[in-house]
Amino acid sequence: MTPPTLTLLVIDDEPQIRRLVQHALEAPGAALLGDGDATAVRVLGAATAREGIDLAAAEAPALIVLDLGLPDLPGVEVCREIRQWSRAPIVVLSARHLDTEKATLLDAGADDYVTKPFSPVEFVARVRAQLRRARTPTAGGDAGAIITFGPWTVDLQRRRLERDGV
Repeated sequence: MTPPTLTLLVIDDEPQIRRLVQHALEAPGAALLGDGDATAVRVLGAATAREGIDLAAAEAPALIVLDLGLPDLPGVEVCREIRQWSRAPIVVLSARHLDTEKATLLDAGADDYVTKPFSPVEFVARVRAQLRRARTPTAGGDAGAIITFGPWTVDLQRRRLERDGV
């Protein structure tokens, strides 16, 4: 039996950072879903904001790693855009160290903020923590959630998808 695949997305314009993060997250000892993890990990990479947004929409990753210094859009705008329709944890990975920038990103919907240079061991532990929180059911549950994006409305409780009310 094939283990389930955990899809993660790294949006960073630096290929060496994408590669470093990918290797850290795909390492056998990473155990992203906890002890005894038998889950296969697939890490997707995007070099631009638009490519990252498109991949996030198409692949519905379990977690997104986001750099702020992207060539086509500011990272904070990418965070806000994705947060409008995705509940996947967003971990910012940036060389920017200002407290005000960290606060802005966290207020825009990011779940964690890691500064470069970074420890891959600590980074993977932070990713594990975010994935653990994302899997923990909330007190009220999400079963009654209604999600709207563009012309689409998803009623999770009734398991119904509508476009423009139809």
